[in-house]
Amino acid sequence: MQPPGAWGEELFAGRNIRTNQPPPGLNIARIEAVKSGEAHAMFFVLVILGLPVYSLLWWLWAHVALRRAGVGKAWRRALAAFVLLQVGVYGVLIASRFGALSNDVPLSLIASTYLWHLIALPLGILLAVIAGVLALVAWVVRVGSARAKPANIAPLGERARKDSPHDSAHGGDSRGAFITAPTTARGDDAHGGAASPLEAPALSRRGALVALAAGLPPAISIVSTGVAMSQVRSFRVRELDIPVPGLPRSLEGMTIAHVSDIHVGRFTGGAVLKRISEATSSLRADVVLVTGDIIDHSLDDLPAALDCLRAMDSRAGTFLCEGNHDLFQGAREFEDRVKAAGLPLLLDESATVRVRGESIRLLGLRWATQVRARKFVMHGELPFSREPDAFSILLAHHPHAFDAAAKGGVGLTLAGHTHGGQLMLSPNLGLGPWMFRYWSGLYQRSGCALVVSNGVGNWFPLRTNAPAEIVTLSPWSSRGVFEMKLITPFRA
Repeated sequence: MQPPGAWGEELFAGRNIRTNQPPPGLNIARIEAVKSGEAHAMFFVLVILGLPVYSLLWWLWAHVALRRAGVGKAWRRALAAFVLLQVGVYGVLIASRFGALSNDVPLSLIASTYLWHLIALPLGILLAVIAGVLALVAWVVRVGSARAKPANIAPLGERARKDSPHDSAHGGDSRGAFITAPTTARGDDAHGGAASPLEAPALSRRGALVALAAGLPPAISIVSTGVAMSQVRSFRVRELDIPVPGLPRSLEGMTIAHVSDIHVGRFTGGAVLKRISEATSSLRADVVLVTGDIIDHSLDDLPAALDCLRAMDSRAGTFLCEGNHDLFQGAREFEDRVKAAGLPLLLDESATVRVRGESIRLLGLRWATQVRARKFVMHGELPFSREPDAFSILLAHHPHAFDAAAKGGVGLTLAGHTHGGQLMLSPNLGLGPWMFRYWSGLYQRSGCALVVSNGVGNWFPLRTNAPAEIVTLSPWSSRGVFEMKLITPFRA
């Protein structure tokens, strides 16, 4: 391995920063492909095309079930209008993604469509399956009971003899029985009159359950949309003191502003971006470190994202790595435009800055694209030589890079990508631990620390127990415990 500094030096935006570029043959890590890029792309296309089909199939089930249960036409028509609206907005969003249509849909409708197709519709399908299974079980029980019930039919003469008091009252004898028309109380009043045809039949228990199963998913979609619209303009600043063994004494208590997953686009823009840059600058941090996904998907949003980053003030500047959303419309163009804007984007590169008279080595990882396997397991060595005299901080969008970082002795790793689990029932129960080994907050291994940010922006409108945030952290070597000092809410 070449010695530090042998890969060349260059200046970023006039700052005296040494940037080390690894040799072309050196990879981020040894990457194990789980599935080919083509298989992932095909699965993605099937999901995208399948969601509106699933919506229509669910509506067909709900419509038939509600009609059989006796639910009125007005409710069935309202349900049809709701589902058709969701499918229509979904089609507009897909068409606008590929440039076929302009996206002038109100934000609340976009949020509603996201929440319907990704949360409420799966719940609706689950309820439909449960209802079908219960109906099948009930049918099997009825059929089994009917077959198991013994025949208990007496001969005609015996039935007549048993019923002779009733029959003789109507003129019958012991040798036969008159057949009389049965009377029914249903629909009759106390005087034997028929019920009014204007009275609607009461909804049965089965009908009520069917109505609940069909109405619950749209209700969840509508309510969660209201919650989401109150969240997309809000975030918090979380202040953390973290133990980092081996930290130079002069760096104790330094302030790092960790910003991740801004996702400039549909749900993050305008006044929210201004508030993010203002809140970050107000921290008066020694350095601002950004761990990817500064845009949601469109390069048209990159100028606004770059303006937001340039407006963030700190003593040593702002540094960033890339995330997967940054590369959706072209990795090369994104990387070239960010560097042309004078922002130090670290792509398997390192930059050395001085804070409080000490050297800090910032390491930035490139995101693994389809060519290098979209789904991967990172293991082995990082593409950086060791500088024992400099404290190292790794910027990695995916938090699983911490495994390689801890093995390589990197003191502090910052990551994002997880959005804190996005939908969490509790701090340890939800999508976060189901999908990731590390999803929010502080993790420690072998004397090294990882801090995972929930991200300050949104690609998906709803969060539960995983609020959007900027993290400001202060490392200490003399403190052995993690401390959350303060949480400050912000709203644009």
